[in-house]
Amino acid sequence: MDNLYTVNSAVVIFCILVSVIILFYVMINETKKEEQSKVFISIILVNILMLVSYQIRTFYDGHPNPSYNSLLMWKATVYQVCTQVLLLLHIRITLLFIKRRTTVSKLTRLAGSIAAAAVGINLLLSAVTPFTNVYFYFDENNPLLNFVHAF
Repeated sequence: MDNLYTVNSAVVIFCILVSVIILFYVMINETKKEEQSKVFISIILVNILMLVSYQIRTFYDGHPNPSYNSLLMWKATVYQVCTQVLLLLHIRITLLFIKRRTTVSKLTRLAGSIAAAAVGINLLLSAVTPFTNVYFYFDENNPLLNFVHAF
């Protein structure tokens, strides 16, 4: 299990570094003022936050220390909320690309709104998980239990 954890950590750290490099490049580029670039920058920042919270959560996961439970719960919640925010940002950037090529039809806007509403509900449920244990919880040994996705 230690080798698997080491490989997993190395890959996560590599992804964080690549994301920072991409973020740096986009930030120095002249197109950073365009709406698509702003959404892309947001995607990169949320992705970095998600990767960092994942790395912290996996570092402490399985340690039999009850004092870690609240830390683990909040890190798992940040990770879960970030996944939903990423979905919303991807919906937004997809609609921006469609709009750039052609006029966005009412049906496409409706589909985007329905998708955003579904993700928004999931985002809300993810945010209240520390208080309700909707998606996950931790037992006395700190393993992440009952981790599910609604959508």
